[in-house]
Amino acid sequence: MEPTYGVVLLHGFTGSPFEMQLLGADLTRAFPQLKVVIPSLPGHAEDAHRLGETNWADWSKLLEETFHALKQTCTHVSVVGLSMGGLLTLELASRRSADIASIVSLSAPMWLSPFLSRGIRFMQRTRFGKVNLPAIGSSDIADPIMRIKNDAVKTHRRFPLTALVSLLDLMDHLPDKLSRVTAPILLMHARRDHTAPFASMDFIAGRVSSAHMKKIALERSFHVITLDVERDAVFEAVRAHLSAHLFSLSPRESA
Repeated sequence: MEPTYGVVLLHGFTGSPFEMQLLGADLTRAFPQLKVVIPSLPGHAEDAHRLGETNWADWSKLLEETFHALKQTCTHVSVVGLSMGGLLTLELASRRSADIASIVSLSAPMWLSPFLSRGIRFMQRTRFGKVNLPAIGSSDIADPIMRIKNDAVKTHRRFPLTALVSLLDLMDHLPDKLSRVTAPILLMHARRDHTAPFASMDFIAGRVSSAHMKKIALERSFHVITLDVERDAVFEAVRAHLSAHLFSLSPRESA
């Protein structure tokens, strides 16, 4: 059987598929044979109330179902996730590394600042535990044009504290699972990221068990590196990673 190839591109917390569309278009141009899927995470294309009815298990389930569906038509599938999408990618790989050709984790936050995390957990235990919080500022993107474009498609001007708590729960869940990640991995993170600590990249790299791993630090971008000023470098690195660890596979290496 001739090998066929697919990739899932996953956006971040309170984000949208727009965060991954330029990368998807670049991959489609470079690899016409590649099937690119960019799902919308549950609750993220809807209002704050609907987002508040979901949690990280729901978001993980959507990725699992999308990956499984793509595996029905493609012999080899990779997963690329941005921010929380990167965490969900790592979580999937901790359970399904044997089935995944390779993974890419972009700007994934393994923690938030201790002050912010304590504040969120404190509010969780009070009568404010179900409030909707206002989004503060604009998208964490250095490129002013792409910042405006991303802000224009954002659904969530407010988001529920419960969803943010669930993001913290995912961060707490993942560290002990990283050693189970054996798929080839590309990690990219911007030093000037104001959302996800840059040290998260080394934390992930130090705990996964992947035999093939590459880290790339970006110097001028902020958090949403798939849209930011160094996006061409991101696209190039992802193309190279897929060339080396997705398209290089033979039919017998299909999981």
